[in-house]
Amino acid sequence: MFRYLLVLTCVAIFSADIFSQDAPKGANVIEIHTADNIDDAFKKMGRLLLDEGYTLETADKNFYVITTEVRKMNYGFMNAGELEMKLIIEFNDDEDGTTMILKGMKSSEQLHRAATTGAGVSSNTSFDKDASRILNKGGKGSIVGASWIFMENLAKGYKGGKIEYLTEETR
Repeated sequence: MFRYLLVLTCVAIFSADIFSQDAPKGANVIEIHTADNIDDAFKKMGRLLLDEGYTLETADKNFYVITTEVRKMNYGFMNAGELEMKLIIEFNDDEDGTTMILKGMKSSEQLHRAATTGAGVSSNTSFDKDASRILNKGGKGSIVGASWIFMENLAKGYKGGKIEYLTEETR
């Protein structure tokens, strides 16, 4: 009986590890595939964003795009770090439901200050000027890692969605 339970436990652990999809390093797009029609997916994602504390900058039903306002988030050891991020979600109508394309931009005044101190550059920061693409890179406690985790957790919060990770070329 003990051997049987041991085998079942090992199978469960290994299968969970094999079948869970980890985002590849460098991924910068999260696709969420759902059987929901495009209107329901649009409303459901909008509600999820609001429930997670985001403020919607635009929710355009003509082009099926939602953008959030820039949001300050704390990360790292004792939440000592602060980053700003903005998300863009595009919705595409598919034969079997909807595909949502989730991308984001991140910035950090702390990073900007560290990069420009002593370089003769103004320490004034502007999100639009200083932001860079969110991607799966860096440690969990870094701005890069933390911004990816925030974006990925949002995608995982969409009920009934299947997640796929992509790497899109950036300029």
